[in-house]
Amino acid sequence: MQKQAIRASVYRQAAIVRLAEAEYLEEAHPAGAIYLGGYVVECMLKWAICQRHGKIYLEELPDQKLSERLTGARGHDLKFLFDVSGLRPLLEPDNRLKKAYEQTLFWNVALRYNPKAGNAREAIQFLASVHKLRDWLERI
Repeated sequence: MQKQAIRASVYRQAAIVRLAEAEYLEEAHPAGAIYLGGYVVECMLKWAICQRHGKIYLEELPDQKLSERLTGARGHDLKFLFDVSGLRPLLEPDNRLKKAYEQTLFWNVALRYNPKAGNAREAIQFLASVHKLRDWLERI
């Protein structure tokens, strides 16, 4: 069975929906909020990669191996996504954004198995970083 390609605009829309869900969960279910918050950053980075390359789908990137990595398991690695996007150096001059980036790097999909991935205070802080990054990615 072949994987269905996802449009860049779908990644962006998913980020909007996942962030609303994460905000709803942040106090009562902080682990779920953190988990969804990481997906917000992942989706926005995949959208940004497509935008920067003028592509509708990640699968359209000229480097087929990179495309496969972005749509496979490695595509959940936020540091990898930032590196591929070429945007990480743009964070450097802004300490607030750099700190937000650093605060999201602990996220990974294995958090879905950890019901104690964070408390309400940590979820609120994590989502604040997610907001900063999402807002910044929208503007670039």
